[in-house]
Amino acid sequence: MYIKIVLLFLFIISCSNIDRLNYPSNINEIKEVILERPDSNSNGKFSEIKQLNDNQIKQLLVILNKAKQIDSKNFDEDFQIIFSTESGTKRIMVRGNKIKNFDSNKVYQIPNVDYLNNF
Repeated sequence: MYIKIVLLFLFIISCSNIDRLNYPSNINEIKEVILERPDSNSNGKFSEIKQLNDNQIKQLLVILNKAKQIDSKNFDEDFQIIFSTESGTKRIMVRGNKIKNFDSNKVYQIPNVDYLNNF
């Protein structure tokens, strides 16, 4: 009986994390964060790349933690935020002040940030 309760508890926890934003929340895990904008004329190659500094990464993690889920039917990305970590790469699509995981249909709204708006 105890094992069933533990398994049920673990299942509930795993289901609650499915639709959250997938990004590294610990700054020590992050090697670098870059912004990439696709070039529509080159079939998916990237025309602009910007690397974020440590202060921008810290600010970005705080902002992503405050993201609020919203309803949005259409999402055409302007650019991507790419987190490089030792365990792999995580990507978030950005459109204005709306963000979305690659593997989820959930859209989140974040506060406006200068270095994201001016990219």
